[in-house]
Amino acid sequence: MARIETVRYRSHRAEILDEWVDWKPCETDPIIETLPLIFWTDGKPWREVNLWFFELASDRAIDIKTVNSKASSLLTYAKWLEENGISWSHFPEKKSERCLDRYRGALVLMRHESDLAPSTVSHKIRVVVQFYKWLVRRKLFSPQWPMWVSKTIGISYTDKKGFSRVQEVSSTSLAIPNRKRPHERLEDGVWPVSEADREIILDCAEQCMPVEISLMLLLGFHTGMRVQTITDLKVQTLLQAIPHPLMDHIYLITVGPGASPTVATKYDVFGQIEIPKLLLDQLIDYAYSTKRILRKIKAKLDCQDLVFLTKIGNPYARRGFDTSTAINVAMHKLREIGKSKNIIALSSFHFHQSRATFATEYAIFAVSTDPQNAISLVMRALLQKDEVTALRYIKFAKRVPIRSASANKFTQRFLGRFYVDHTA
Repeated sequence: MARIETVRYRSHRAEILDEWVDWKPCETDPIIETLPLIFWTDGKPWREVNLWFFELASDRAIDIKTVNSKASSLLTYAKWLEENGISWSHFPEKKSERCLDRYRGALVLMRHESDLAPSTVSHKIRVVVQFYKWLVRRKLFSPQWPMWVSKTIGISYTDKKGFSRVQEVSSTSLAIPNRKRPHERLEDGVWPVSEADREIILDCAEQCMPVEISLMLLLGFHTGMRVQTITDLKVQTLLQAIPHPLMDHIYLITVGPGASPTVATKYDVFGQIEIPKLLLDQLIDYAYSTKRILRKIKAKLDCQDLVFLTKIGNPYARRGFDTSTAINVAMHKLREIGKSKNIIALSSFHFHQSRATFATEYAIFAVSTDPQNAISLVMRALLQKDEVTALRYIKFAKRVPIRSASANKFTQRFLGRFYVDHTA
């Protein structure tokens, strides 16, 4: 099966010295730390797509995370090509047999069967089209038959001054629309869990999962930190925590590029995270436990101060990335355990729901105590770069009591004589 390998790339130039070729590093060119490369099952590189990745990564205006995201989309395409025995350059006269049209159909099927989210499907086909456009532009590929039909779409929007505008956007016949559902969506489209379900999830994780996963979930539910911040926490970060000036039993830890040591945050936002003292003490105890010290011995020098390390001493997430394959695997195992124990709260649980749960509870607290400054309170607690996401949580928090009351009344009317008032 096709795979992605990341390399540390540095440009070199050839020099002839005494009839020998000597490759000298180009000091002026930047070093690309995590350049993604796709290899086929037989070990051969996909040269064209790897050249595209290199060109993207060499552009200083493009974040390497964007390049790796595109690589992930192209890897899906590469795996599909191999599974179906189709070449990426297969564009016969019959439209339904062309590789891109068949791949589009496969993505739509994955969406219908809920294997991929609608937004993911739209993104993957868009990246594949971008790659083929680059091939044509660079004159590396010129099929005999057209790959798609181009079209222009007018998108209506309202500017900051309240005027209606129409922006023309170019698209193709391969595009897969991503129609949003007509209700509010919280951060990354996930929903919070109830207080009762939160405790059930944490209890199950404590009993059935490694202590590292249990502690990470505690951090997610009780601090709202993202995966990339949790996996980059340092022992010194915990030791340098200071008491909260206004709240008892709460401490503050500093994260972001301005912290010392630095701790990764999304969009490089700098700030302080509120953490319960009992949880902080639990983390410090773990940091000096025999289990973690044995993992620290296996780790590279620049990773030894990380609080969380895998069994072989690796970080739980790659530096600079906001996802963790190891945590995703652990969450899948946790859902399987929940299924075997008939725990409904774990049936579709994902790690980011811990952040959404904390954010919702914090928003409810902010609205009830200081409505005028609720948005800024949520932004500061969650280290959000703008007000839009914080406002979603505020709106959601304001609707929670109304929604709960309405649901209870509807349940009572719907059940009729079968309704039982458990509060009586």
